[in-house]
Amino acid sequence: MPALLKPGQFDTWLNGEMGAKDLKPIDNDYLQRWRVSKRVNSSRADAEDHSLVESIEPPATWRKQK
Repeated sequence: MPALLKPGQFDTWLNGEMGAKDLKPIDNDYLQRWRVSKRVNSSRADAEDHSLVESIEPPATWRKQK
């Protein structure tokens, strides 16, 4: 499992002062997720194109029917 650190833990981690007892599971709401364009996987996409990580609405065909 990767270590997910909060900003207040960075220096302790980088200084080698953080032990296994200090590593605890991160809060469930710490990470966020959203759909992004499939262009993010393209090797031809411009690395400076910030629209690649903007949230997009999924196509109607992806949405669950009620």
